[in-house]
Amino acid sequence: EYIGSPIMWDTYSKKEQWQRKGNHQPILAILPGSRIGEVTRHLPVVFSAAKKIAEEFPGWRIILSIAHHGLHSLVKKYAHIHSYGGEYWEGDIRPLLAQAEFAWIASGTAIHIAMALGTPFVGFYQINPVLAVISRNFFLDLPFWTLINYAENREICPELIQEHFTASHLVERTVPFLKNAQKREELSGEITTVAKKFFVPDGLKKVVSYL
Repeated sequence: EYIGSPIMWDTYSKKEQWQRKGNHQPILAILPGSRIGEVTRHLPVVFSAAKKIAEEFPGWRIILSIAHHGLHSLVKKYAHIHSYGGEYWEGDIRPLLAQAEFAWIASGTAIHIAMALGTPFVGFYQINPVLAVISRNFFLDLPFWTLINYAENREICPELIQEHFTASHLVERTVPFLKNAQKREELSGEITTVAKKFFVPDGLKKVVSYL
């Protein structure tokens, strides 16, 4: 029996408290991951892409999430190398994603939260190239890595995996959404429709009752 995703249900049930009311400067949120290895692989790409987006869309706020204090110096190091001029976010990512018009998200828990909030996004991920070759040739070569796409077996949100995750591809897949609010709203609606399949109240209570 599927017990649901507790973090998705909790986020969905509380999302109104984080959503900003009225007009505000549009936000592009960047969530590059929480592990040192994945963040090290992702930061050069997202910072390079963010620089291009900032030049083309000066009216957008670009905010990068630092998942925990242990990543602070690493993020700032790469930010300096790539001349990142955006903002930073530390702490609970739900208010950030609730207020963002669009997001770049490393595949993982943050995507579950974005789905619960209906935040449109590009999903991405890179692993060690050697592990990628081993996985594709000897274990699994999945058509999709991002939860929402994997669940529906089709690309709903753009995703860039492994060698496809480059700054140019990230910008290319993002620009149409930044230019077109209706396109963002349509994607948000489709995300919410799929995400509702994962909304099951009291998942943890079910586990406790079984035990």
